[in-house]
Formats: sequence, C-alpha cells, structure tokens
Amino acid sequence: MEKTLNIQYHRNQSIVFNHPARFKVACCGRRWGKTRGAGNWVVKKSMYDEKFDESWWIAPTYAQSKMVFKEYNRLFRDVITNKNESELRCDLINNAVTFFKSADKPDNMRGAKVKRAVLDECPVMKAETWHEVMRPALMDCKGEGVFIGTPKGMNWFHDLYSQGNDVAIPDIQSFHYTTMDNPFIDKAEIEKARSEMPERLFSQEILAEFIEDIGGVFRGVRDCVKGVLCEPVSGESYVMGVDLAKYQDFTVICVIRKSDKHVVAFDRFNQINWSLQEQRILELANKYNRAHVLIDQGQVGDAVLEALLMKYNNIEGVKFTNENKTAMINFLSNKIEKQEISYPEIPVLIDELRIYEYEILASGKLRMNAPSSKHDDCVIALALATWQLKEADVITEDYSLNEVGYLYS
Repeated sequence: MEKTLNIQYHRNQSIVFNHPARFKVACCGRRWGKTRGAGNWVVKKSMYDEKFDESWWIAPTYAQSKMVFKEYNRLFRDVITNKNESELRCDLINNAVTFFKSADKPDNMRGAKVKRAVLDECPVMKAETWHEVMRPALMDCKGEGVFIGTPKGMNWFHDLYSQGNDVAIPDIQSFHYTTMDNPFIDKAEIEKARSEMPERLFSQEILAEFIEDIGGVFRGVRDCVKGVLCEPVSGESYVMGVDLAKYQDFTVICVIRKSDKHVVAFDRFNQINWSLQEQRILELANKYNRAHVLIDQGQVGDAVLEALLMKYNNIEGVKFTNENKTAMINFLSNKIEKQEISYPEIPVLIDELRIYEYEILASGKLRMNAPSSKHDDCVIALALATWQLKEADVITEDYSLNEVGYLYS
C-alpha cells in the first residue's frame, strides 16, 4: 500500500506525522515541508480506514485552499478517482473523500461530521475555526487533527503549541522544526535569507520562534531618532528618495547624507499640480549637491520622470514589484534595527514606520504595506533613499539592478 501511494517523508516529517498522538501541532519554519507531510498523512490514513471517512483540509483563504487542492491532486493522482474543482473535493479509490475548505468564514463550516482535519497555516486563522467549528466536528468519530504553521505572534496557536508540550495533556503533541531541518533546503540559501531579512522576521519565519508584537516590520524605530534637519555641506554626497502622490496620498521626499546616513531633508505635500511638484523635487535635488534621486515610477510616475529627465540627469526610476519592494523594505528594516541610519523627530515618518506591517501570501512570499486606510508614502521615500546606501559589491552579489527593477535614464 505505501509503495503504491509513494508515501515518503523526510526524517523529521516522519517523526511528526507517524506520531500516535490524536492531535499533532507542527510549528515549523517556511519550506520545512509542512504541506507535503500533512498531505501524506491524510492520504495514508484515508486509505487504511475502511469505515466512514471524510477529511477536511482548512486553509486561511479560498485561494490557498485551491492551491493545495491542485497540489494534492498532482501528488496523489494514482489513488484519486474523481476530483470536483467547484466543490474542491477529491475521492480516493476506496471512496474516502477529502474536502478543501476556507477559514475566512468559519460559520460556513458548522454542523459537519469529520474523521480528520488539517488546519494549514493556522496561526493566521481565527481561534474559533478550531475551538467552535472543527473541534466539535471531530467529536462523532473521535477524529484526529494536524495543525501546521509558522508562528504569527503569541496567539491561540501558541497556546495550543504550549498544551502539546504539557505531559498532562496526552492527546496533544507539539513539534518544533526550523527551515534548516528540511534536508532538501540548501543551507547557503538560508544564510542568504538571514543576511537579507530583518532579525525578527528571520527568527519567526525561518527559526519558527514565537515573538511578541511581530506584526510590525520595523523594530527600534525610536532608537534611530536623533539630530535635526540640516543644510547641505560642500563636498558631501547625498541621496534622495521620492514617492509620488497617488490619488489621496502624499508626495514625500527624503534626503540622506551618505557619510553618516542621516536624514537631512524631508518634504511632504499633496494637492498641488505636477509642474509644481517637479519644481520642488528639482530644487531639493540641486540644493543638496545634485543628489542622486531614486523615484517611484509606478502609476503616475512615468510622465513625471520623463519631465524631470529633461532638466536633471542624476535620477533613476523604479517600478515596484512585490519582490523588489520587499528587498528594499527589508534593507531599510535592517538599517533601522541595527541603528545604522538616523532621522530627526518627524512625527508622520515615525508613525508610518511604527504601523507598517506585513502579511504572508498564499505563495509563502511576504507582502508589506501600511494598514488599510493609512499612508506609507514616508516609508517608501525613506526606503528609496536608503536603498542607495548599499555598497556596490553587495548590490552586485545580492540583487542585480535589473532584479530590483531599476529603469535607467
């Protein structure tokens, strides 16, 4: 049977998914193999059970559920007799069935009878998904549950993980593994991630550590507050980041002195026409010894950049992608965390830095943004200026200029 199913675990997966505990809590770093291991567990259990057998795979969103459904069908196509994409349902050769559900509306899952359940990326689910919906659903059959995920602060997943480490609660067993515990992940790639990611994010996403107040991207924001805005000094070099206004947003300009990485000039404005914005950008760039300018070229930026290039040639545009934006924000976060840059007491800048947050996409990648209805113009302008502080050899090694989206003049 196992040969037919091709059930293969790496050593650490085998420890988790072959453990006899009724409820298994796997707190693991990214790319450890949580989803593949849990998929093997569901199919193996389903194929050996001759009685009523209905398994549920619950992911945080419908998009994530659909993605796992497709992967499940690819991996176990030899024992799947029927699949229904509208219901996200798979039938196995012994008539066992697996449904793929979304946890975004937990009430829609009430009233079911389930033999086993996988809660995938459960740290980002509401606690009621387990306590009020899935735990009762497993009662009829005395069903089993697997909880897989990477920590997201000190929430209900942390509480469940703690219960699994308590010998007085034998039904629950917890396991902890880092990304390094996947034997198929290149260790050099992990070390590269360590150098690029903020320390807090690396500890959470790769080392699978529970960290308080992890929602924010920037740590130690106020520790970098010092000094004042300064007039230019002859002989000094300056870099400038510009985030252009979009709809109700603000155009923000940040100028950094390269010698000590201090923000020496800051301007923020909106609701003025483009010709006046261009004038303010040019005046500030020329004032600070013809600072090198990196400008957000997205949406409204093409025309502005074209107009600026006719009058000022020390300027480049960048079109943001999720990848290059993440790289720039991570670089800024590292500089702030290590107190390698500084800025005066600028309330709007400090507030934006403190509330800036990230989320994990269905693909496993990070997306970083201001909270809904909040602005991030100051963060982006500062990130664009700070990115230019990267040493040339580091830029060449870690991110080619094409990879981060520069468009040369």
